[in-house]
Amino acid sequence: MILAAAFILFAVCGEWHSYAADGRSIKTKTPVPDAGSIERLEYEIIKGLGKSNRKMDRITHFQVDGQDVVVHFTINDNLTVNMTKGGAKNSAESILKAVQNSGYDYSTITMLGTYPLQDKLGNSTETGVLQATYSRGIVSRINWQGFLYDNVYEIADEVWLHPAFK
Repeated sequence: MILAAAFILFAVCGEWHSYAADGRSIKTKTPVPDAGSIERLEYEIIKGLGKSNRKMDRITHFQVDGQDVVVHFTINDNLTVNMTKGGAKNSAESILKAVQNSGYDYSTITMLGTYPLQDKLGNSTETGVLQATYSRGIVSRINWQGFLYDNVYEIADEVWLHPAFK
């Protein structure tokens, strides 16, 4: 029945329209930007990091300066401190993969991860806890099939971790 209605609609209008069974219009996916573009780079990073579970934007700053890519992101919360630290490593790996998959001609990737830390008085502040820079030469040599995200800080050209994330 729905198929017949869709065929009639096509015959009358000359184009396909997608509708859910209850009659609501189905959103079509946004086209993927062209490989190698800054838009594709941003698209891949957003897709790779996924959504924040802390009611904050997952990407707080994105900048491309020539061939240097800079991404500031919020680290997702998790059940334990060690799982949160592991999630930060996983996010760093996701950013590296995303930049490589975008086809963008980069030379370095710098990332800054933030997470809320509590002071001695119980006040929580979003704080930079991870900063790492990776050269294209390093990233291009990663075998993603065998790479362990636990090594993501060890392969960085430069890395700084807040003591709470060591």
